[in-house]
Amino acid sequence: MPFSAQTILSWATTKDTQESEFSYKSLGTFPTDDTFIGAAHRARMARIPKACAIKATAHQLARLIYAMLTQGKAYIEYGIDRFESEHRNKQLRQLQRKAAQLGFVLTEKPALKMQHDHILG
Repeated sequence: MPFSAQTILSWATTKDTQESEFSYKSLGTFPTDDTFIGAAHRARMARIPKACAIKATAHQLARLIYAMLTQGKAYIEYGIDRFESEHRNKQLRQLQRKAAQLGFVLTEKPALKMQHDHILG
């Protein structure tokens, strides 16, 4: 780890990052699971650097485990569908807020239905 006058120049390879990555890797196929936490982790990976995403996911798991142990709360797996629904709602609220700031009003358009009555041929 590079040091300069007692100041860390790079956090990329600090001990904390290596430890959280080790504990994260011990979870197996977690990043590819169709779980709420797996989906949240993949979203973080797209948004922030890998080391930060790993550490944030490890922190989320630690908070869940702490609540389970200290408060006796059960873990409820909501699945990837709930994550995608919440993510869509969050994006919609952000778009509405931005449109309002710019003086526009968003209206939701009903989904287009696929017509199977005619066959091209």
